[in-house]
Amino acid sequence: MKKLVSIFLFILLFSCKSVDNWEEEPVLDQQTVLSARTYLDKESSFLLLKESRNRYNLSDDSTIEEINKRLKIEKEIAIMSQSILNSWFDFYLVLRQDSGYYDAYKGHYYFRHAIDSLAFVNRLKNKIVIETLRDNQFYDRLIELEGVFMLAIGEIVAYNSSDIDIDALYRELKKISKTMD
Repeated sequence: MKKLVSIFLFILLFSCKSVDNWEEEPVLDQQTVLSARTYLDKESSFLLLKESRNRYNLSDDSTIEEINKRLKIEKEIAIMSQSILNSWFDFYLVLRQDSGYYDAYKGHYYFRHAIDSLAFVNRLKNKIVIETLRDNQFYDRLIELEGVFMLAIGEIVAYNSSDIDIDALYRELKKISKTMD
């Protein structure tokens, strides 16, 4: 058994073509990279809007002007979220049709891990039945994780790196999966 595992690991290590440094040898088309950067620009402006929303604390003694500002921000967030979904869809479509997608998938660990994690989030979202408040909290967290994995994929394609700790988020995703069962 030990020899079988050793042989399997040896074959796995030397059969994978590593594409860790995409800047030296581009794997994905330039159109895909530009599409990723467009998505990231929209996503960053969306995150700034969400931060500005969090700065406004409405209370019972809020003025009409404060409420109007908050409503304008909420309206912009709603409009921007649709734009981001369209941008993500366009980017992901271009990415999946890219001739270098499978090489990138096989050769870049974090890219593959983010793609697989995104698929796992989608399976969990389809599996969950919201009956309690706890189920709703799990679903909300899954939506947040989905956005983070999408952002990580975009960063990896656009800049060949991401500051997002995909492994830690995947562990959290596994915990959510176990507690849902």
